[in-house]
Amino acid sequence: MTADRARIGRRSRRKGKTWERAVVTALRAVGIDAKRGWWQSRGGGEVADVVTPRLWIECGCGAAVDGARKLAQAIGYCDHDTNRRIPVAITRRTGSRRIEVTMRMGDLLAMAEGNVGAFDAETIVTLTFGVWVPVAVAHERRERSGVA
Repeated sequence: MTADRARIGRRSRRKGKTWERAVVTALRAVGIDAKRGWWQSRGGGEVADVVTPRLWIECGCGAAVDGARKLAQAIGYCDHDTNRRIPVAITRRTGSRRIEVTMRMGDLLAMAEGNVGAFDAETIVTLTFGVWVPVAVAHERRERSGVA
């Protein structure tokens, strides 16, 4: 590997860590018990980027970040998660202030205590962070109090 490629890789990992820390800070600010999964290896898979008791969060930031791809990664890892956490992707494109949350419709409606009804539960939806946060906070409170 050339020195330039190594430098780009380090820069990319540093940017990822910074974004994960920002997501943790934002979630803690609204009362969600979140911490960065810093003990993961470069290969990933051992733990979510951001760990909460009820959510498996994969984070992504970059010029071409794909929320659906990050969600697929989270779903794949959640298949082996004994805590049965809900898979979520939180992404932001470089240069944008818009933070997006991508998840399955069925999981979103379950968090909001809604009925899937006519919707396909596997449909992928993307919301802004500001729209998603109140749903996540209410879900966390219900789960903590045991009123699932």
